[in-house]
Amino acid sequence: MVARSHQGSHAFVSFVDIRVDSFFEKSMAGPRNPPAENDFRCIHAVVLDVVGAACRLPRIPRNRHLFFPAFFLGADCDATAAAGSICGGFPYRDVATFDLLRTVFFRLPYGVAIVMVWKLVECYRQHGATFNAERAQKLKVALGTLLIGPVLLVNVVLKEHWGRPRPIQTDIFGGALHFAEAGSLAGKCVSNCSFISGEAASAGWLFCLLLFVPKSLRYALAPPVVAISILTPAMRLSFGAHYLSDVVLGWLSSLVVFAALLALTESQQHQKNSEI
Repeated sequence: MVARSHQGSHAFVSFVDIRVDSFFEKSMAGPRNPPAENDFRCIHAVVLDVVGAACRLPRIPRNRHLFFPAFFLGADCDATAAAGSICGGFPYRDVATFDLLRTVFFRLPYGVAIVMVWKLVECYRQHGATFNAERAQKLKVALGTLLIGPVLLVNVVLKEHWGRPRPIQTDIFGGALHFAEAGSLAGKCVSNCSFISGEAASAGWLFCLLLFVPKSLRYALAPPVVAISILTPAMRLSFGAHYLSDVVLGWLSSLVVFAALLALTESQQHQKNSEI
């Protein structure tokens, strides 16, 4: 996949939402170009060296101006490209291993949710002394968090109405739309936009479930769950699908909703117990 890039540039460009115009210029192999309209440039540190080595993925060379390899790889533009255009792409988008992992991680939270719905139904089939109220409450908090957070708040409200273009859609990475800051309503994306990341929110939800896992299993399940919870948003960055602010806020949104629902249910339970 080819994106537009500064002529003669071989720089790796990444995307944290901070002003780094002077650093960006020093990191370019080509001549100085006029700053973008809002003067924003994006950089980030990458954890994919470890992942790439583990998965035997093709290694992307480091640029001598940057300390870390970045997700966007600049390239020379051909003769038909307009002056000042940006060429290059997000090479990890074309790695089959990453694509497979992304598909698995995308579906995993909803597979877990289906199992939890089944367990909740089993709980309510029990009556009297056999009914496990504590287990039912935990399942309802977990499922309620997924419904309110990743599904409704993130995918239905924010991603559909906030309008922030994804990195790959913006003109600084070869797209047609202007960059929009995190939280800004000035973006021109129409649907399924960048702010915030739904997959990062689902990954944060998986992390929250560790609190409900029995201690006997928690130490065994924690490493893979934490790894998936981190790798999921990292891959969204590597594909040019989200900015760092999108995945961080998406991940944290699930923790906030989870904590709020847990506090609410515990408060209600405490009130009921005090009335008895």
